[in-house]
Amino acid sequence: QGVSLSLFPGEFLAVLAPPGGGKSSLAAAALGVRPLVAGQVMVDGVMLGPRAGPDLREKVAGVLQSPSLLSRSLSANIALGWGHREGTWVTQMTAAAKRVRVHSWAKELPHGYDTVVGPQGVQLSGGQAQGVALARALLRTPRVLVLDEPTQALDSVTRHHV
Repeated sequence: QGVSLSLFPGEFLAVLAPPGGGKSSLAAAALGVRPLVAGQVMVDGVMLGPRAGPDLREKVAGVLQSPSLLSRSLSANIALGWGHREGTWVTQMTAAAKRVRVHSWAKELPHGYDTVVGPQGVQLSGGQAQGVALARALLRTPRVLVLDEPTQALDSVTRHHV
């Protein structure tokens, strides 16, 4: 309640609070996925909310505590919501996956990046699902990146790398 923030390009903000202190609510509001009781979230002077247009949505990406995965291929889950150009997406998707060490285990899956991960990613561990969400966020190269405990499910080596 009563939170007011102004952030500028290149700035970082860490929010520390006890459990139940509103960190996840703040992250969801910053991503425009949770309506606010009062106030607004703006990016470049344009209001961000559940009905924001695709041009604004492309500028913002986030990784929440419980990543959303679909019962589709690993590559489709990484590229979810990304407006890619034909012919370049595989290279860019793989580069994003390598940045967060998803590639190291993805190539070992039965069908590699074409492996279907199951509903909510049930075929993946919690750390693997978190890695997919991180790769998805990085693939978009957003102007605003919101992370809500993005490394909590990662192993210590991957956490340090990320």
